[in-house]
Amino acid sequence: MSLVWAYGDHSGNKAWKGLTWAMSPFLASGFTACTFHVFYNPPEIGALVPLQALLTLSGNTACAYAAYRVWNEGKRIGDAAEAPAASEPKPFDEDGFIFKLALWSAGGAALVKYGELLAGDAPFNPSYPAALGLVALSSALITYGITSKTEGAPTLSMANVKSFGLAGTLSYVLVELGFWAIAFPLALSWYKVADGTWLDLSDPADKARLLGAGAVFINGVRLLVPLRLGAAIALAPTVEKALKSAGVDPNKEEDASEEASG
Repeated sequence: MSLVWAYGDHSGNKAWKGLTWAMSPFLASGFTACTFHVFYNPPEIGALVPLQALLTLSGNTACAYAAYRVWNEGKRIGDAAEAPAASEPKPFDEDGFIFKLALWSAGGAALVKYGELLAGDAPFNPSYPAALGLVALSSALITYGITSKTEGAPTLSMANVKSFGLAGTLSYVLVELGFWAIAFPLALSWYKVADGTWLDLSDPADKARLLGAGAVFINGVRLLVPLRLGAAIALAPTVEKALKSAGVDPNKEEDASEEASG
């Protein structure tokens, strides 16, 4: 992921950075498997297994679309009269790289060997909040660390989506509709797999479970906001092409709305 992000800066084809975001479900999938093993593969959190499969499928789908965007943007740059100049590669510090590799290897080995002693009885007390927290936090921190490397890199926000005008707004609406249409049934189905029964809102105990599961769900959804914004930005050029094919000029519609509001 880090190399792909750096190549996006160096090559001038920024679509490579979209491939880094598309690989983040793979990262979460790997952490899901590792988390399941950390708790010694208990049946109490057995729903992590289908969750890992879902994240892998999501990563495959996202990477396929991101690869298409890389090809399409490369073709556009190649056909353009003036292609953006690639940045000069930084000199490679071989000694520093070897030192960092040795340091990370030694630190990782020590953490694996002695970290279990610091964890106490936590690995023997499996729970979905703890497992999902490990997966989400680890994936989010690493993804943030990679995507914030570029100096002066812009942060993802609604302003980035709105910069595409009507196409950006429509792409965001489509992404949100698709996300929630998948998220709610998926969350309910995953609860069924995890608990063995469907939620019964007439049961006070199930209402309490719903409150706890809802808190985990909302926090998990909030962590996915950058991915949803990134998906909307990636989809915006396709939506713009579709609008133009349908005879709608997004720029003209935006100018008309600005004049009306003025």
